[in-house]
Amino acid sequence: MKCQICNKEMRVVNNFHLDMHKISILDYKCMFPNVERYDPDVLDIIGKKSRENNVGKKRPQWIKDIMSKVRKEKIANGEIITPFMTMNKFGENNPAWGKHRSNEQIRELKEHNSKMMADAHERGLNYKYGKFYSNKNDKIFLFRSSYEEKMFDILEELECINNYEYETVRIPYLFEGIECHYIPDFLVEFIDGTKVIMEVGPRTFKLYPSNKTYAKFNAAELFCDKRNWKFSIVSEDSLDRLSNMDNSVNCWNDLKPFCHNVVGNDERDGLKSERISG
Repeated sequence: MKCQICNKEMRVVNNFHLDMHKISILDYKCMFPNVERYDPDVLDIIGKKSRENNVGKKRPQWIKDIMSKVRKEKIANGEIITPFMTMNKFGENNPAWGKHRSNEQIRELKEHNSKMMADAHERGLNYKYGKFYSNKNDKIFLFRSSYEEKMFDILEELECINNYEYETVRIPYLFEGIECHYIPDFLVEFIDGTKVIMEVGPRTFKLYPSNKTYAKFNAAELFCDKRNWKFSIVSEDSLDRLSNMDNSVNCWNDLKPFCHNVVGNDERDGLKSERISG
């Protein structure tokens, strides 16, 4: 018995293994409907062990009153700690007992809560996630935004792209003295051998990048320079332009004008110098 995706020999193709391929058991069954997931001997072994361990043997009747009494005794002895006991901070047990908020504090709290609810509602309306099957990679990917879904379509359609990977690169960087890691969206390989790391996101990535975003992209530039790769950002306006392209594009240099960097060359060089000296 072997996994049909990676050809690894195993006795059972279970959900723990399929998690490595980022698919579910149902996805695997849909992709390979005529392939069994179990070695023929596995079910016999499971059945034998179940009989040895008396699995399925009739248990004593469950009596509510007796079990409730046992549970109460365990709670009294401290053997069980219930959520109600840990959260019982009402009345005088509450640290805020006897304290009063000013009208200004109440107003600020209401405004803060209203903003949080509005932001959460907007994220719910605009958030999109799902699965994308790649013919080029013969693999199912999980996308977490409409930008990523559109980018998957573009990468599949362009014949100048040989293959691509999703969230497989891990780039270390420092931000405010703390070591962090940046995982860009795509690593794309063109038919001419050029490799490009592409980050897909909103237009604010290049127009109004935060300090942490600068640190991420600066680290990505250095990471790519050492490997003779390229780094580019694809925003929503670039996605629209790329989706309208035909297959006359032959290499990265043809595609490069449709993408962009977060900052200009001079400013990026300054950031590199600052990053290296730091």
